[in-house]
Amino acid sequence: MAGNFENVGYARQDKAGFYNILMMEEKQSILACGAGSISKRVSAERGIERCENVKDVALYIEKIDEMIERKRKLFMDF
Repeated sequence: MAGNFENVGYARQDKAGFYNILMMEEKQSILACGAGSISKRVSAERGIERCENVKDVALYIEKIDEMIERKRKLFMDF
């Protein structure tokens, strides 16, 4: 994570960082795990849908089953 708390990908000089390109262009679905993470589903039919996890670690642990179920529903009919 960079100082502004945003995930970044790195690439060698004169090479492309495909992760960053796909994320910025909103072209790639991603399943994210952990407190404060955000999963994203990209589909032609439904557009972009996001599912956020709570940021507080203790609350995340307390609600882990709920967080997993929300991710399951997001990607269930993918």
